[in-house]
Amino acid sequence: MVVNETFYTLRERTRRLTEEFKRQGYVVVEMWECDFIRDNKLTQHGLKLLRQRDFFINIHLNPRDALFGGRVSPAVMYAESGDKKIRYYDFTSLYPFVQKKYQYPTQHPTIIRGVENCARYNIDHIFGLIKCKILPPTNLLFPVLPYRATKLTFPLCRTCADTLCDACTHVDEEERILFGTWTSVEIQTALQHGYVIREIYEMYNYEHREKIFDTYVNMFIKLKQESSGVPRHCYDDDTGEIDDAKVNEYVAEYLKHEGVKLDANKITYNPGQRTVMKALLNSLWGKLAQNEDTAVVSFIDEFEELLQLVNDNSIDVTSLDFISDDVARTTHRKTGSLITLPNRNVVIASFATAYARLELFKILHCLQEDVLYYDTDSVIYVENVAKGHVLKTGSYLWQLTDELVDKKASEKWIELFSAAGPKAYSYRTNEYIYTHDDGAREKKRDEITHVKGFTLKGDTKKKSHLKVLRNVYEIEKRKFAHVTRNLHAQIIKLLMFKRLRKNFVLHSGNNLKCCTIPFEHPFMMMVCGPSQSGKSYFIENIIKNHEKLITPRIDKLIYLYTVDKYDSIKQHIRDNKQTSTLKTFEFIDCNQGIPSMEIIKEKLGENTLLVLDDLMVVATTDTTNLRHLNNIASRDSHHSNTFVIYVCQNLNFGSGKLRNCRVNSQYHIMCKSLTDCRDVEMIATNKKINQNKLHKILEDVGKKQYGYIVFDGCPKGYDNARVRTGIFPNDETVIYDV
Repeated sequence: MVVNETFYTLRERTRRLTEEFKRQGYVVVEMWECDFIRDNKLTQHGLKLLRQRDFFINIHLNPRDALFGGRVSPAVMYAESGDKKIRYYDFTSLYPFVQKKYQYPTQHPTIIRGVENCARYNIDHIFGLIKCKILPPTNLLFPVLPYRATKLTFPLCRTCADTLCDACTHVDEEERILFGTWTSVEIQTALQHGYVIREIYEMYNYEHREKIFDTYVNMFIKLKQESSGVPRHCYDDDTGEIDDAKVNEYVAEYLKHEGVKLDANKITYNPGQRTVMKALLNSLWGKLAQNEDTAVVSFIDEFEELLQLVNDNSIDVTSLDFISDDVARTTHRKTGSLITLPNRNVVIASFATAYARLELFKILHCLQEDVLYYDTDSVIYVENVAKGHVLKTGSYLWQLTDELVDKKASEKWIELFSAAGPKAYSYRTNEYIYTHDDGAREKKRDEITHVKGFTLKGDTKKKSHLKVLRNVYEIEKRKFAHVTRNLHAQIIKLLMFKRLRKNFVLHSGNNLKCCTIPFEHPFMMMVCGPSQSGKSYFIENIIKNHEKLITPRIDKLIYLYTVDKYDSIKQHIRDNKQTSTLKTFEFIDCNQGIPSMEIIKEKLGENTLLVLDDLMVVATTDTTNLRHLNNIASRDSHHSNTFVIYVCQNLNFGSGKLRNCRVNSQYHIMCKSLTDCRDVEMIATNKKINQNKLHKILEDVGKKQYGYIVFDGCPKGYDNARVRTGIFPNDETVIYDV
């Protein structure tokens, strides 16, 4: 299935389209995608560029591509006001304001195509749509331009937006650059904030512009304002009655500020009329953006009606399903629906939304890190007097109003705020004084929760409240492990939690590409992999970097082996004896038998690393050797200051006789195998890791010569770093979200 359509439906649609072209006299040349890729020798990277960049460059500008919605997101998940106040402000009629204030394109545009032709024009003099390639800066907290990936984003890096990456490591300009179509007003603002245009492919330049909504907005804003009732400040403070003089003053002030003359005799609260007027004010631009190219779902119970629909050349049937013996469900659209209707203008709608986003951007850019949450026409922020981050409020169009203001209450602000995502937030106000109608005064504190899609009443309200959203934050917070690493005598804290997307790979660290999570004492580690898979390479790197990888640090190495190939390890210990805690070593040849733990104990240091390297064959040929190896790997080593690394070629060697070595290991290191994945699948199954995710991890690990996966089962380990690779200091640390 592709977008809820069967491959048969897709193929049939292509066939009908081909026949229609041939019927019209065209010569149709077809090629399967696989043949095209083969003939042009396209790599995965080349195919990606073809789909994203080359296709975009070579098609004409589509005005609908410049239409984006509102901007909504939490900036933080949790905040407390402390000695400051958290404010919740909302624009007064933002969309009616931008429709009334700004100019919009009229008449037909001049279309400029081609990079060379577009380069001749000054962007500051363009008014319309611009299809371009633009490079964002790297230092904006709130970017200017929207970008449509899996959802609407505002990124500084295209690749991060496409892969939902949390930490950007992309230094290549081509990976960061944005391709898209935007309004000229957004592009011009973006250029003022550090964006750089690399190429312009096409422009719609409207030489004629004017205010086309001001009369419409003035008409309905008058009716809305009159039906909102008499403002509070127009009542007499002593009697509580309406003061006619103040009402007339209010009417005069409104005329002066908005250019709209209210009828004082009609100012009375009418909630029904107010709702209708508000809808008319806010919905006009949306009607202009309405998409005619929409699918229609029909349920047909007459066979003749179905035949008529299927055989209609003006209708494109995209799906047909029989949901019962006598009812068919069809999805279809008009083939001529791309002809724009006279009451549609997506360019004007694009400008309306762009103007609104830019008004919000001005607020966000001003407040910077004091922003907690924003949603199209509102913002929750920390009022910071020292920085001058104090927003003014008012009652006219565009001016901000305090969402917490209550005529019967003293000053209110937010003390505690928590968010789980866009359209999902909760807050608790300060304690304020509420005055009832009878004059009684009461201390109150509000707790408000908003979750999109849920009506918070009854049982739902009990399960969706501030404490629940705060728990979400606390759970996420616990996933962050702060690990310190000494780098040139400077302690650097790395924030380890990274959520993986799509390809299940994400590098950790901010400026660093490596994060070392030490193995905790006591431990038993199993290193498993076929011959030449990198087991010896892994062990050697563990020993050479033991001070960073093992805690507490080891002072002695005991190495049990059957094949002597460790001269480089011995030489490394000798060369670093003066500066390292690892000062002594002993290599024991086990071809004549594996020593018991009693013999090994006599050789132990204070903190000893004991390596059992490929002793499976020796152990399974003699019951004494088998007993010694199993005891070392389980019971005996746990009661001594010993770190044990058991090296083997497969997990089931000896038909389960060495099972103790596997089940008693806290760490399982599975080296890359190109022939057999059963061992790593067994470990993953035991840890309840999805096999599809595992195979993606194996695909990623397999890119390296000596690839490996660390399965961390240590009770002291970090829950979000249980599966990782690249653990050595000079490697790129990758943590897999399973």
